[in-house]
Amino acid sequence: MLSPGTILQGRYTIIRTLGRGGMGAVYLAEDRRLPGRRCAIKENLPDPNASPQAILQARQQFRAEAHILARLDHPNLPKVSDYFSEAGREYLVMDYVEGQNLESILQRSGKPLPEKPVLIWADQVLDALEYLHSQRPQPIIHRDIKPANIRLTPQGKVKLVDFGLVKLLDPKDPRTKTILRGMGTPEYAPLEQYATGAGHTDARSDIYSLGATLYHLLTNVAPPDVHQRMLNPGVLVPPHQLNPSLSWNTEQVVLRAMEIYPNQRYQRAREMRQALLGKAPPSPLPSKTTAVVAPPVARPGPLRLMPFLLVAIVLLVGVVLAMASGLIKSWPEPTPTTVVVRPTPTTTPGVTAPVPPTPTLIIVVITATPVPATDTPIPPTTTPIIIVITPTSVPAANTPIPPTPVPTLTDTPAPQPPKPTNTPIPTPVPPTSPPGSASEPRGRLALVRRSRDGNLEIFVMDLEDGHEYQITTTPNNKWSWAPAWSPDGRSIAFTSTASGRREVHIVPASGGTSTRITDTPNEKRSGHPTWSPNGQSLIFQSSRDGICQLYRTDVTGADTEQLTWGEPAKYLPAWSPTGQEVLFASQVEDIWRIFRFDLGTEQIMQLSNGPGHDYAPSWSPDGIWIAFQTDEGRQMHHNEIYIMDRQGKNRRRLTYTPDDKWSRAPTWSPDGQWLAFVSNQDKSIGDDFGDIYVVNVRTGEVRRLTFGGTVYDWRVSWTTP
Repeated sequence: MLSPGTILQGRYTIIRTLGRGGMGAVYLAEDRRLPGRRCAIKENLPDPNASPQAILQARQQFRAEAHILARLDHPNLPKVSDYFSEAGREYLVMDYVEGQNLESILQRSGKPLPEKPVLIWADQVLDALEYLHSQRPQPIIHRDIKPANIRLTPQGKVKLVDFGLVKLLDPKDPRTKTILRGMGTPEYAPLEQYATGAGHTDARSDIYSLGATLYHLLTNVAPPDVHQRMLNPGVLVPPHQLNPSLSWNTEQVVLRAMEIYPNQRYQRAREMRQALLGKAPPSPLPSKTTAVVAPPVARPGPLRLMPFLLVAIVLLVGVVLAMASGLIKSWPEPTPTTVVVRPTPTTTPGVTAPVPPTPTLIIVVITATPVPATDTPIPPTTTPIIIVITPTSVPAANTPIPPTPVPTLTDTPAPQPPKPTNTPIPTPVPPTSPPGSASEPRGRLALVRRSRDGNLEIFVMDLEDGHEYQITTTPNNKWSWAPAWSPDGRSIAFTSTASGRREVHIVPASGGTSTRITDTPNEKRSGHPTWSPNGQSLIFQSSRDGICQLYRTDVTGADTEQLTWGEPAKYLPAWSPTGQEVLFASQVEDIWRIFRFDLGTEQIMQLSNGPGHDYAPSWSPDGIWIAFQTDEGRQMHHNEIYIMDRQGKNRRRLTYTPDDKWSRAPTWSPDGQWLAFVSNQDKSIGDDFGDIYVVNVRTGEVRRLTFGGTVYDWRVSWTTP
């Protein structure tokens, strides 16, 4: 094992160990030639008890992995930048993939993961597989897809990692050229991966492993290994029995991907990807020529029996042909004669219960064709004849059934306003008018002060006359803070320890009894609520699953769902005026950054990348600008107020606070012309309390609203008069 501070190749400084195993370790390192760039270094440590031939083979395999990865360039795959040998060990340098693997996320959740984010991740993995399998001259097969080898980055993207069992397909050789022999992880390894020959695994093997991975993520139950399934086909429990909320389409896609025999799975990653999107049938399709008999015209009397007599004749001929062929070969492909009668539903992605379609009688006659035994991946060896008979005794309706609408994740009533990305971003202009020419700051502020009994409480301040009144009454030695006005100005959501632990509460704006709407399990915490534009929902941060994530709930707290997953932790959410996006703050390599989360696509975009810690984001009322506090790369206890556009560009400083003081927690006025914030710039002692100031975004004019230095610096909220 390498110790922190070790320098490799005179270039890479080891920071810490990320993981280790029997054949080496992975380290986090800093590239000294490119200061600030962190990378992951994979070390290959030969077994000292292994034979010289085995050690040589291990080194060759490790080099092969390096050469394969070095020529890959895909957003869902790690990028290799260097390879070298030092002190008898092999090292592979690649991008450091931040975040955590899906196995850790699933373990922390303790329950099936929601279907929507899992399908988004699956789509990204399938895109990577389509890229790998299409490489020329030799397609690349991963052979070890599992939750532990899929990492979720802070930006919401997944990366497929650990190519330790990768192999190439040689198009000039009917057999497969194997670079690494390994069985993979039993729960996710297909049957052909256990074969002793070198030519069995192909693209369909990765499809099986991904199907098993999705099964595990969507049910929280690891699938039985393929040998158990061979002995007892019923051992694989249908996913919907373990997760009743799972859609029919997704279940069918997962089960087809996990078929024991390669010919019954999706043949290409693109097929599975289209099926998950609902653009292709999830059920197995025939790979040979099929005969389809059109629906017969209804006739009176015995003639209606003719189609069924025809089916019986074809069925009998198929059985005779199958018996005559005597096909029983080494590869155990099933060759039954199957009669299937089932409806053929039309599904809409994301809808669990499709409208029942008109039943269709499907009779499948499978006839077998002898093939010689071979180590080559077996092509389809059966020629199904499918006869489709649709009842015509009842005329079909002429009016088509409209497609089922797909629900979207938004709390904004239709119609939606235009997305801010399509709105030209105005360039801030310098002050052109003397102070006092701008509109006066109006409305009401919710703020946090220490009350007479010493507790932190929520107060409301009327900007017209400066009058303040207390609206919360928290038990002794408890706190209430982080207020957030509802869009109609009638209620305030806030964080409080009144119940003994940190929870989200709602109180009327006039004061009175508050209502707790979160009940966080396992002694964890919830807080910092933000309202949806229609006032029907709240998003808040919570550590209920071990790491702080964002959750959404209704105003009663009865319906709560998790929105984000994986590292890093997410804090201080701010819901956009359109209802489509949420800002939050997270630490990336120990530096606070601001991110934007899309509720529809669940994609995360890092917005800030300045020299210091950026924190406490706040949307402008038009959704174009973002205010935040930053230490400008100096020190966390010195902060200034900045704004930037929604793409993270056009950063502009608004406050100029003395070096030993701070300005924090900005919030926009309802008209978007002012920002209120808390600052201790005129206070000679103390670090936690200050006074409220406002700054005009256009002119830069600053006004002081309170005196005495008793306002706490954790969020101020502004609403209309």
